[in-house]
Amino acid sequence: MQNLFKKTNISLLLSTLTAVTFAALAWQHTSLASNVLGNDEQEFLFSGRCENGAHYQLFSYQREVDGVKQWFYDYDAPLGKGSVKSDAEPKEMVWNICTESSNASHKVGAK
Repeated sequence: MQNLFKKTNISLLLSTLTAVTFAALAWQHTSLASNVLGNDEQEFLFSGRCENGAHYQLFSYQREVDGVKQWFYDYDAPLGKGSVKSDAEPKEMVWNICTESSNASHKVGAK
């Protein structure tokens, strides 16, 4: 009888440990899923190197102007520092702020 009692306790202990392990894994999976980037992000920071090897930083954000949300970029790149309002894709903006031949003075408003 005592041997049966020990086996029951061991089985109960193993069942409990298994349940706790699965609960911890489920919680971890849920917390990781909550860190996924969504479509509601309003600020992005891009940084890297231009084709010529020079470093750039590009900060994209939304600001409300006259009740309408609009996209802006702050940049620090080989062509200087500044801010610009633009609907351009970040890839295009990187090209604009890294390339002198982009005629950037017309596309990027320097401060």
